[in-house]
Amino acid sequence: MSAAPAFIIETADAAVGVVVLQDDGYRFFASTASARSLDGRVFKSPAQAEREVRRLESVLRSRIGAPRP
Repeated sequence: MSAAPAFIIETADAAVGVVVLQDDGYRFFASTASARSLDGRVFKSPAQAEREVRRLESVLRSRIGAPRP
């Protein structure tokens, strides 16, 4: 039995999830509430997942008016 490649997805704030290689791409598993809306989504690459997490964080920050780091 071999393990599927997995990558931790991090932002400046925290590790927000992990992507695991599956037949159809890299499936995202959220580890924070802020990334929960992406849980289960399949991405073409770990980089694509990270870009989407960063985009989501930017949207959430703008909604609550939090300053950007």
